[in-house]
Amino acid sequence: MRAGKYFDGLAAAYDARETPGLKRMREEFQRRLFLRFPAGDRLLDVGAGTGTDACRLARDGRHVLAIDASARMTAIAAGKRARLPIEARRRVRIVRADIEKPERFPRGKFDGAYSNGGALNTVRDISPLVR
Repeated sequence: MRAGKYFDGLAAAYDARETPGLKRMREEFQRRLFLRFPAGDRLLDVGAGTGTDACRLARDGRHVLAIDASARMTAIAAGKRARLPIEARRRVRIVRADIEKPERFPRGKFDGAYSNGGALNTVRDISPLVR
């Protein structure tokens, strides 16, 4: 089963499944991103899921292109984006895209990229993504 379809089935309950331990891990991950990438930087979120990290980074001044293969995950992420203040909304773009086909990503230059979770574990060959 393709990863996008698999995560479509998990999307509705995905955020509710975050345990206190996973929440602490996410907070630490975000803290490290904030230290590494200052406000104004352009980031690529690979396997953005429900958009939690992308929206938090956009709210705090980073520009984020968030990609995920799951239509349902990106729909939830778009809902989170819609609830952001207007300036933050302008800094985040949510796109359904298969990470194994980076040639189909929207074009752009990035100061960095990140993946929080297992999205890269679903890719057989990440070399096209790295390029």
